[in-house]
Amino acid sequence: MSDLPMSRGCIVCGRDNPVGLHIQFRRTPTGVEATVRPQAHFQGFSGVLHGGVVCGLLDDAMWWAIYAQREVITMTADISVRYKKPVPVGTDLRVEASVDAARNSRLFLASGRLRDAAGEVLAEAHGKFLAAPAGLAATLTRELASGARHAEEGSATPRSEG
Repeated sequence: MSDLPMSRGCIVCGRDNPVGLHIQFRRTPTGVEATVRPQAHFQGFSGVLHGGVVCGLLDDAMWWAIYAQREVITMTADISVRYKKPVPVGTDLRVEASVDAARNSRLFLASGRLRDAAGEVLAEAHGKFLAAPAGLAATLTRELASGARHAEEGSATPRSEG
């Protein structure tokens, strides 16, 4: 498995976002995975990760799965999340995603899961992603290339969340 570059400002994977999760996704044979330990400032109810943050984690993982497998910059067109159990803050979680289908060069279907340390699925998602407009795709591609160079120079160390 290899690490993928981090974006700069993303709330989920942005290395420079001061209030973000700073997730570093790793390429897997079928998509991506990452470990995260969300802190209490991401909670909704006391001790429970906010549902919007859960959705954001799964959305980002599916996006990265498409990028890792197809090297296409996409945008979320539709997402459906099934919340199966409350997701605790302050504990290690694993988010994973894979590409389920590519309908053409513009439409991609993906799925993701958020698991606790024991491997139990706490939430799962399915999403439809469309290829980003050319100008936006070029901008994001440059940002990711910059992030990859930054990491190779040894200065893009993901921040610890625990």
